[in-house]
Amino acid sequence: MIVNVKNYFITLEQKILRIFEDQLKKHKCIKSNMELFGYYYNPSTDNHDVKSFNTPFKVICNNPETKDLIEEFATVIDNKADQFAEKDSGWILLNFVHLEININKFNPLRASSFIELPPEIVRRQAVVNIRNNDDYCFAWCIMAALHTPTRVDFVTSSYPHYSTVLNTAGIDFPITLKDIKKFENQNNISINVYGLEKYYNKISNNEEYEIIGLYISQMLKKYSC
Repeated sequence: MIVNVKNYFITLEQKILRIFEDQLKKHKCIKSNMELFGYYYNPSTDNHDVKSFNTPFKVICNNPETKDLIEEFATVIDNKADQFAEKDSGWILLNFVHLEININKFNPLRASSFIELPPEIVRRQAVVNIRNNDDYCFAWCIMAALHTPTRVDFVTSSYPHYSTVLNTAGIDFPITLKDIKKFENQNNISINVYGLEKYYNKISNNEEYEIIGLYISQMLKKYSC
């Protein structure tokens, strides 16, 4: 019976590699994390329990990266398991239950044209979703935050054209994450971006004018080994 984290990962390596290879055939990039579940015994209390240790999410875009990533994940989980044991908790690892692999499709944050919001967001009536037909969704959303609409709030004609108000020099649209700081500096505006999953949260240090944006992404697969 294997009760060593790194040896356990070695036994599963080929299966994990096949999972990553399959997902990378379908998607240019993915992001993944792992969580290892172990069955523990505490002799001082005569209790049994399942404990787990997980890794942060990492982005994978090439098959050659996956082997190194598996080793990295194994090291992270091994260190967490060692730290748990060193806390004098009294828990002894008896065996591993399973390894859980979470895989999401990865799209670098890029604000593009109009898409419908999920119903749960629409029902809250707290988000203005501008119906633009170009790649400047981000700029139109800024205009909606800065100006009172002259008509309905979700059409671009209700606001001044972004080019007459915003300094977008040197910024490509659809905007990407790396250009948000540049946009903030050029316009004295603070941009906070939040997602519907724990993928990315950017909190700005610029307090001149604060705007909150919503970024939506989607879960792909969960595997157990």
